[in-house]
Amino acid sequence: MTKYTSPRLVNKSRLVVEAAMNNATIKVSKKPTAGALKHSRSPRSEAVVVRTALLTRLSLSIIVLGTFPNS
Repeated sequence: MTKYTSPRLVNKSRLVVEAAMNNATIKVSKKPTAGALKHSRSPRSEAVVVRTALLTRLSLSIIVLGTFPNS
């Protein structure tokens, strides 16, 4: 039994994933506000934030690749 996905559906979900990825990068690239600085002053925590964002991007792309193997 082969799963058939319409190209339109594939494109739509790709756009959703791309938007999510862009969101993640925008959140990371924004300068930390005073409120955020109060909570985390160490550069180490900033690196953790960047790492988690990269990991979410990676997992998102893996999910997409797994969902559409024939694209």
